[in-house]
Amino acid sequence: MSAKSWIISRNPSAPSLPSLRIGLIHMKITDKEEFGFWTFTLGVLVVGIVLVLYSHKHESLKPIGEALMIAAALAITVDKYLKRRLMKDLLKSALPFLIGHDLPGEAQERIREILTKSTLIRRECLLDYKIEVPPNDPEKVRVELTATLLLDNVTSEDLTYQFRTCTSCCSCESAQVVRVWCRSRHADSAYEYPPPKLVPEGPDLEGNLWVTGKQLTIPPKNMEKDIRFEIGAKYETISKDQSDTEDYHFSHATLGVRVRVEYCEDAFTVYPVPKPSAVLGKSRWTYDRFFVPNEQVAIRWVRKAPPRRKSDGTDLSFPRPTDAVNTLRSPRRTEP
Repeated sequence: MSAKSWIISRNPSAPSLPSLRIGLIHMKITDKEEFGFWTFTLGVLVVGIVLVLYSHKHESLKPIGEALMIAAALAITVDKYLKRRLMKDLLKSALPFLIGHDLPGEAQERIREILTKSTLIRRECLLDYKIEVPPNDPEKVRVELTATLLLDNVTSEDLTYQFRTCTSCCSCESAQVVRVWCRSRHADSAYEYPPPKLVPEGPDLEGNLWVTGKQLTIPPKNMEKDIRFEIGAKYETISKDQSDTEDYHFSHATLGVRVRVEYCEDAFTVYPVPKPSAVLGKSRWTYDRFFVPNEQVAIRWVRKAPPRRKSDGTDLSFPRPTDAVNTLRSPRRTEP
């Protein structure tokens, strides 16, 4: 199975604050700095106006007041414009060096594409697997995957988002999306599509059946404001194979992934691919890094043969390793 999910709609509205954004390189006047600037500038302007109004009593106050008024006007108009223009030109000039000017043009273009389009980051992705033998069909293996993630709008403008996912059945008998949902307390954003609300689209040219969630509006800096959007999906596959690789592809930028697997050690050997950043416990791994589009994580499972025994019950099978991670074999990757 290959579980894929990605954004299909992002239509930003007008920015709420002055900002300059080039993807992840985001130069923005923060709320605190903005408030301080306007408070100081308007204060200077008010002081200048007061001095001019009282200049009929003290003539020396008039030129001081006029100077303060001119300075405030320049700060509001020319100074802010020049600073923004300077930062824009600086970023345009420095961007080729930031992404590696010695790299081939194709590599630079790919990195530039990742930087400029990574505006809605996925965080705290959790992949929760359950691998078991169906009680009514011992020749098959059932794999359930529950995937959840948080959306983080790192820009200063609203972004629209619509979850879309499918399963690619390459070597398994069947694969399906069982349920999709969004858990949020923001503006009627929560939804859950179980059957029969879950209506697949397709199949496409590759035979995939697609499922689409509700279109959402993600406010700017939602994670900083504790406005959470948890997107989730549950997948299920049935396989006759004795071993397989369960891939999960990231079609958009993702920061931090945890993997958990529930299985019977007497029936399966399971290990993660690629090597995780840390082992959190039994069948629990974490990837503390940034995943760019088209990267993936996977788990490899191998079904163990039943033990061979003598007539007196003595076990003739080879000793089972206690740590599957230390007995890695070269995984067979399924096509996405």
